[in-house]
Amino acid sequence: MKMQEVIYEERLKLGLVLKLVLITLGMLIGLTIWSFYMSEVVGAWILLIVTVSTAILFFAVIPRKYHIFDDKLKVVCGLLRINIPFEDIKAIETRPPSNIYESLEALRFGTGTGEKCIMIKRKHGMNILIQPMDTERFIEALNNIMKNKIG
Repeated sequence: MKMQEVIYEERLKLGLVLKLVLITLGMLIGLTIWSFYMSEVVGAWILLIVTVSTAILFFAVIPRKYHIFDDKLKVVCGLLRINIPFEDIKAIETRPPSNIYESLEALRFGTGTGEKCIMIKRKHGMNILIQPMDTERFIEALNNIMKNKIG
């Protein structure tokens, strides 16, 4: 089976919240090293387990890229891949940056960058809220590809 070619790709912009989480993970690593240095072995192992578990969890669920193919949109996370066929998209809307935190009507795949969000309303299943680096260019590319494919 031939792999589909990505027509358009946009990376996730790192927001303040994600940067703070990464800084916190770095501080936990430093605290773990300090604990081993101070011979607090039990505490150091607990910190190490918590830090590694948290890092794995973030790697698994934080979105990295948004791919547009000729028939679907794909949200690429560490271990997760969410495919949204064009036939399942009811509407595409821009939303204010605060929606990345406030919206309860969608699964959120953004990091709170202060940039506009894109709400992808679906005919079936949960709506998806994403936050690519260049919101306007992403919407334009998605609309053009969908128009050429469907319309």
